[in-house]
Amino acid sequence: MLLSASVLNGLAFGIWGVIFNLYLLGLGFQEDFIGLLFLVSGITYGLAAFPAGIICDRIGRRTSFLTGATVTAMFMHACRLIIGELTLTAGLTGLGASFIVPLFNVFFTRKHAATPEQIGLIFALGDVTIATGTLLAPVVSTRLGKVRAVAFTELISIPFIYGIAISPNLGFAAVSYLARGSLMNMAGPIRNNFAMEIVLESERATTSGLTIMADGIPRAISTGLARQIMREGNYDLPYFVTSILYLAASTLFLTFFRKTKKKQ
Repeated sequence: MLLSASVLNGLAFGIWGVIFNLYLLGLGFQEDFIGLLFLVSGITYGLAAFPAGIICDRIGRRTSFLTGATVTAMFMHACRLIIGELTLTAGLTGLGASFIVPLFNVFFTRKHAATPEQIGLIFALGDVTIATGTLLAPVVSTRLGKVRAVAFTELISIPFIYGIAISPNLGFAAVSYLARGSLMNMAGPIRNNFAMEIVLESERATTSGLTIMADGIPRAISTGLARQIMREGNYDLPYFVTSILYLAASTLFLTFFRKTKKKQ
């Protein structure tokens, strides 16, 4: 079975290697973009290798292999579509977010011995900062443009994700949490509005469905992985993984769409 899988995997990537660049050329991308895409891909691959090895040791080779194969198959399918770039970036963002978002309370409790009252206060303040970020989204979008606004807010959120992971105390972690939440929820409305602008009206429902799917399925997968990692006592690793995924998502979003014009 392993031999058969290896043969099929080699066949699939052989076909991919032949047609992918031609597909990009057919969409109107130039050689410099294709080179930049592979540069970003290589950097992401290198940065992800170490945490991937740790995750593999934590959750087992079989689970890691099946999870990786599932995510890879989903994204390769998405890349055959006109709206594949949107699906890919949404998937990376969702994958990164769910490593940490559902388990913030666990992190605060286990790492900083936070009480339920303290966590409730942090979450309440988080709701306020999220609302503030959402209200500021149109202003940021107008000043920077939608594409740069999404990429900028996601990139700026990464130091705050690191800040949560390396926080020496609960206060530092809480401030980083609030900043990260405001920035990422500022990017969300801008991204959704931009997605509806760059596809034809007849494609909007499909675009919405695919991006929701790409965001939702990885969330289910990575939350399970994060729980397993934290159960082993490593509360920082999910935040480092999320930072890498956010970096990849924001860089690709900027690369894909920096010259994209609104559909009429």
